[in-house]
Amino acid sequence: MIKTIKLKIMKKLLMSGAILLVGLPLFSQIEKGTFLLDGSSSLNFLNDRITDGDPSGFDSDIKQTQRQINANVMGGYFIIKGLVAGVQLQYSNVTQISESETTNYESSLSLSSFSVAPTIRYYIGDIGLWGQVSYGLGQQIQKFEDSDFDIEDSFSTRIGDLGIELGYAIFLGEKVSLNPSLGYSMKSFRLESTDLLSSDTQKTSGMNFNFGIALHL
Repeated sequence: MIKTIKLKIMKKLLMSGAILLVGLPLFSQIEKGTFLLDGSSSLNFLNDRITDGDPSGFDSDIKQTQRQINANVMGGYFIIKGLVAGVQLQYSNVTQISESETTNYESSLSLSSFSVAPTIRYYIGDIGLWGQVSYGLGQQIQKFEDSDFDIEDSFSTRIGDLGIELGYAIFLGEKVSLNPSLGYSMKSFRLESTDLLSSDTQKTSGMNFNFGIALHL
């Protein structure tokens, strides 16, 4: 009986120690004075081939290639335990090329954007869950070229981007964590043509999934 009680006490002590050891890195990494460096990136390729049969017997074979690059780096400082104030640098480029060997046709559309976003992130307790709000200001440049009509045009777009994000920090050690997150973004674009003859404002919104690596220094 006494032996059984001792075993139960030993198990409880071991469990408490394991929980404490798991919790200590997270506790120390969200304390006031810690510097956070969080980054994520992605590279996507998409290839399509479109074959158009013309009644006259002339077939057009068009190949479309799309490349997308996204990069996001955040630097922040824990002003109090669990609360980070920082800045995100966001870069995105989407390039789509259409070409046909049959007609010797080629066109390209490129969208490049860069923005700076003040950011607030809060870690909920010591469980790794965090919420984040950011608002980015920047510029997007759109370029279009068409070989058939000898067209080359560009548009400059001012960007406003409100982002809300919920993520979870999976700590691999005392200084490194993996950060999967789900976000919602609301963007506004003000388009201005290079000829300054027209302008327009557009708004978009959507969900996004991110996966990043963070350093707690």
